[in-house]
Amino acid sequence: MFKRYLENDLITGIDEAGRGCLAGPVVVAAVTWPQGLALPVADSKTLTALQREILFEKIIKHALAYSYIAVDNQYIDQVNIRQATLYGMSRSYHALPIQGQTLIIDGIDKPLDLSNAQPIIKADQTIPAVSAASIIAKVVRDRMMKWYHTMYPLYAFDEHKGYGTVQHRAAIAQHGPCKLHRLSYTLLAQPK
Repeated sequence: MFKRYLENDLITGIDEAGRGCLAGPVVVAAVTWPQGLALPVADSKTLTALQREILFEKIIKHALAYSYIAVDNQYIDQVNIRQATLYGMSRSYHALPIQGQTLIIDGIDKPLDLSNAQPIIKADQTIPAVSAASIIAKVVRDRMMKWYHTMYPLYAFDEHKGYGTVQHRAAIAQHGPCKLHRLSYTLLAQPK
């Protein structure tokens, strides 16, 4: 599955996980991946947790470089989710010890300091470097949310990972928000 071919062009892909959550960080990952190294291309959301974990181990073993940053909910509340995600993109890219000649970001947006980046909608479904970043971001974030569950068990973060499920909304209604919740989000905004 992970076979090197003759191409030497390096591609760096960037993707995030947790942008639409009500709680926890947004995690942004960057992966530098040689074009000739095969990787099953898939958006992390289409894979099972077990499939993601297996691919995660292969990615960190075979990628030329990877990095990730978790941008916490307090920063998200200060600047908004878009700006927090752009900040994470920039930080994760600059943390890479090896950066590709081509930089592709999943979506429509890019940070100002990454002027060479090419935003592509659904790039995580077609470009292995972006798929790899998608998987790393999702696995790291899911692991964080499972750990946060041990601190805030009333919210069942281990099950919904902070997304706005019926179960999660019911827990917020019953217990109020905890320190992980994004208080700037409409559902959680406090009356002034």
